[in-house]
Amino acid sequence: TYLLDKYGFQAKLHHSRVRTWRQVLDTVEHKTQEVILDARSPQRFNGEVDEPRPGLRRGHMPGAVNLPFGLLLEEDQSRFRSVEEMQEVFRGVLAKQQQELDRRNLRVATTCGSGVTAAVLSFGLQLCGAALEDAPVYDGSWAEWGQEERTDLPVVLGKE
Repeated sequence: TYLLDKYGFQAKLHHSRVRTWRQVLDTVEHKTQEVILDARSPQRFNGEVDEPRPGLRRGHMPGAVNLPFGLLLEEDQSRFRSVEEMQEVFRGVLAKQQQELDRRNLRVATTCGSGVTAAVLSFGLQLCGAALEDAPVYDGSWAEWGQEERTDLPVVLGKE
């Protein structure tokens, strides 16, 4: 209540700016116009190393594209790269998806280990001109999707 009392700020949930596991599963199963960008390291994304949280499987969501969040930041990770540099990074990782999908309707949902660094990707997309609704965060991320008991949520190892 500190922010509300001092500054009048009150957070509001905008459902169009977040994804649930069900929405992500729909993207995975039906290959919708949404691309899933995963901000984790390539080693975690490909399932080459254990996850830092116990009880999580290795790997990534089928069809997801790896974009380690650090690629959008300056070398010392103190600030974002220029818009031009970030646009080049996004173009590079999304080139295949833009060819396969209708580019005009391409949407990106971001994910990571827990939802935090996914927000770096979403904010980077917004800095590059994407609408807030076109870069939602799957805030459950791998901490939810990768749970060992969630066998209903498919996982891929290695590079697709």
